[in-house]
Amino acid sequence: MTLTRCDESLPSENIKKISNHFPLTITQFSDSFVLSCPAENQHSCSYLLQAVYLIHLMCFESLGMMVRGGITLGKLIHEENGALFGPAMNEAYELESKSAIYPRVIISFDAYKHLSEKLPENKILNPIHKAFDGHQICDVISMFPLEYDLNKIETKLKQIEEDVMENSPFAHPKIAYLLNQFKSRIKSPSTKNGN
Repeated sequence: MTLTRCDESLPSENIKKISNHFPLTITQFSDSFVLSCPAENQHSCSYLLQAVYLIHLMCFESLGMMVRGGITLGKLIHEENGALFGPAMNEAYELESKSAIYPRVIISFDAYKHLSEKLPENKILNPIHKAFDGHQICDVISMFPLEYDLNKIETKLKQIEEDVMENSPFAHPKIAYLLNQFKSRIKSPSTKNGN
């Protein structure tokens, strides 16, 4: 990985070329992120998943926050600094608010089928697995590479658990879910994310 100083960023014409070839729109408001891309663009689909993973991991590692969400396939109007609405947004909200329950991202059946066809054999799909309730999901535990420092993850999980117990004990099932996923992964690290 190469890090650059902010004043060494890509010229705006290069950013425009990249975003024209691999469009990905991101909007953040309140405590929500909305990411969208053209479903037919294979690279944009891959970038979208990478962005979802990155946001999830950053919230966990830097802020000690648990994230949940939904990934869907469908019609959406999503303009930078503009309109944001459509059936895909409604379905993603439904998945996040009614089905995700625990800190995880649920991928709708249609979206998972599309991603599997668009990105066959792509390791970007590795964190996605079938959950106990039949949904295709990814969570912060499945996103960490197997070689990552497991002690660091466990320490962060315990810190979050202490904070939850002190400030919001009713939310303990959410951190308990992640702790359980972590213990399952440690028991069988050679399997693909709990499968």
